[in-house]
Amino acid sequence: GPDGAFSIATALKTNKGLKELNLKDNQIGVKGSISISEALKTNKSLLSINISENRLGDEGSMPVVDALRNNLTLERLEITSNGIGDATFLAKALDVTSSLKHLNVGYNVFNSSGAFVIADALRNNIKLSCLDITRCENLLNCKEGIVKLQNIVQGNKKVKVFFEDLGRVQFI
Repeated sequence: GPDGAFSIATALKTNKGLKELNLKDNQIGVKGSISISEALKTNKSLLSINISENRLGDEGSMPVVDALRNNLTLERLEITSNGIGDATFLAKALDVTSSLKHLNVGYNVFNSSGAFVIADALRNNIKLSCLDITRCENLLNCKEGIVKLQNIVQGNKKVKVFFEDLGRVQFI
């Protein structure tokens, strides 16, 4: 829960050896995500964090994603199944992050304009190589947004955007 996340975050601020942290399905809540985000701003060793399935919503996900602005080492963020509806703050982070290579935002409930803002952010991002939007139905049902995403991906050959549909992996 949030108290455990606070303890982990306290240790993470000074830890120099931990490379991966899995907090999946730990009910860390908004309070816990704020603690973790503060630690991410100063931690210089963590390469991967999974905070999926914590029901963070926009309020709890936003601080963690915002911390990417200051974190120069995190390469992988798994933030699936958190009820995220607003892709705007994710797009802003993609605009400024310098280390993130893999972002998994699958199983969230982005609004239909999410494809547009993510596509715009990918236009300038040179680090991200993998974006997983599996089961983001609202996003995937926005045909114009997906076309824009496809056009951006064609121009940025480094990034692969994929989703799973009926058990098959589909690439955009």
